[in-house]
Amino acid sequence: METQIRKALLMRSTMYRDIQEDVLSSLASLAETHSLDAKSLASKLDRFITVSRPDSSFVSIEDIQAFGKEQSASKAKVASNVFAKQSWEDVDMEDAAEAINPNQRISPYLSKVVAAPAYNTSNTKSYTPQGPGKFKERCANGVVHSVLNEHIPAVSVADEGKAAAEIEILGDSVAVGSRFMVDRIADKAAYLDHRISTFEREVEAAGGEGYPHAVGTAAQNPTVFVGRICCDTEDGRLNPQSVVLEGSSSLSNGARVKVDLSGCKDYRLFPGQVACIKGTNPSGFCIVASEVLPGVPLQSGNIVAGEPTVAGADFSCIVAAGPFTISEDLLYEPLAALLEYAATYKPDVLLLAGPFVDAEHAEIRSGLLEESFDQIYESRVAAQLADFSSRVGGSTRVLLLPSPKDVQHDPTFPQGPMTFDGAIFNAKNQLTNLPNPCTFKCNDVVMGCSTVDWLMSCTKEEISQSSKPADRLPSMASHIINQRTYFPMFPPPAHIPMDTSRGYGLELPCTPNVLIAPSDLAPFAKVVAVSYPALVAAAENNNNGTPENGSADATIAEIAASNSKVICINPGRVTKGTTAGTFVHMWVAGQEESCGNGVESRCRVEVKKL
Repeated sequence: METQIRKALLMRSTMYRDIQEDVLSSLASLAETHSLDAKSLASKLDRFITVSRPDSSFVSIEDIQAFGKEQSASKAKVASNVFAKQSWEDVDMEDAAEAINPNQRISPYLSKVVAAPAYNTSNTKSYTPQGPGKFKERCANGVVHSVLNEHIPAVSVADEGKAAAEIEILGDSVAVGSRFMVDRIADKAAYLDHRISTFEREVEAAGGEGYPHAVGTAAQNPTVFVGRICCDTEDGRLNPQSVVLEGSSSLSNGARVKVDLSGCKDYRLFPGQVACIKGTNPSGFCIVASEVLPGVPLQSGNIVAGEPTVAGADFSCIVAAGPFTISEDLLYEPLAALLEYAATYKPDVLLLAGPFVDAEHAEIRSGLLEESFDQIYESRVAAQLADFSSRVGGSTRVLLLPSPKDVQHDPTFPQGPMTFDGAIFNAKNQLTNLPNPCTFKCNDVVMGCSTVDWLMSCTKEEISQSSKPADRLPSMASHIINQRTYFPMFPPPAHIPMDTSRGYGLELPCTPNVLIAPSDLAPFAKVVAVSYPALVAAAENNNNGTPENGSADATIAEIAASNSKVICINPGRVTKGTTAGTFVHMWVAGQEESCGNGVESRCRVEVKKL
């Protein structure tokens, strides 16, 4: 055995050439004690010497004794947990095969090899905490953080005989099981160019002849340039002196031109934004901007009053965004408290936005869990929702929106719906799995929601200047409306796995009445005004086909002919570390009960502490 160990060590390093016989005898005893062959023993010893004795030029008997103690401690740890191996060579593969679920991901950074099967709902059991967690020690629960439209009364409990809310998903969304990780450079270029070209067509329809102008050509008279906001240096940070405008491939051959913002009083810009800039380009190499239009929003998704639909009926909705458990355990007590509140008030809609099993949770990141991610979701989340369903009956529609941080779902953005079996719910269609992001119609109200933290990403990259005070957070949320997409920034932050080959899933089919943007920033509920450019025929003079005021200096804002308002909501997070967070409870009054048809005038929104 000593001869075999000597040969194995010499294959590792020449430092073992003069190894002593007593050292070899001790190593042979260790090999017999720990059932190791010569090759495995040499590998472990060489790794130990390299890490623990980097400056040593020979192996002493003291080194072997320390090595033996480490092997004994490692063996004891491995015996208690098959996933805590120091090396794959320590793993008994037969024991590991029995312990590992084929659908389990040991690390949240590894993707599933096969699709998860449908949940066996007959065996679904709710996870019961062994003892009270820190969440129950919270204070000030139920306190109202802020209220929008306080004059509208809040209905305490929904009517028992009331019909369930009608949910309709709008626009193109990512289907279940769609392929991802096939995002090519050509897909990125096509996605960006499509956005610029779409805005060019809209501006041309609203602005008449000569709009827009090619980015890379000279223009002595004031005109409109349409393009994507970029930074003049790769990986640089955007600032007022580094702004360049990239035109479309069809009109501007993809040219990039520097933008001088010194003459603009108001602007809000970020990388990837498709902006309409009014100004001149005397030399063809620098646009001297006088005004910036942040985008061209879509028409509102409001349903006209009086149509023979469910529209007009009042309804209530609870919106909450994960994580749904505190950072120190996986007891999911905050989710239980939220469902207890929902069972008391029985809203028509309960919208839960992920993450449900958060990849950033300490216990998930450790990789030492004895359950698969699917099992955690099934026992902690799905089972609690099943209990909630049995308590409230079919009066509450439950909507589940995934997150790229969900380890039990595909880590990409946009995402398809989660494949959770809704058979555990009592009423038909009580559970609806939504794609992320999603625009859907609930009765007569169009709502849009995305679980990616747009507000946090925007606040790090946006540059702005304003001549009058404005709320920054609602203004950043309005970028989603003006840009017609749930994540208009490009390139996206490194932690957001955006797949531009499925960019259709990011687009808004219409302007929603209520925009929900969960974020780590301060929660709020505000009304944001949105302007829609009218067709050129509405602004033209019958005689000469020019704008009615006849002035070449007419601002772009004067083209706007109709206004609408959008309620922008950040519900906050259900948990913030080890403490309770916030959620939103909203009531929408029926059109016949309100003096106005606009949703913003008949919607009460409360931001509450859980």
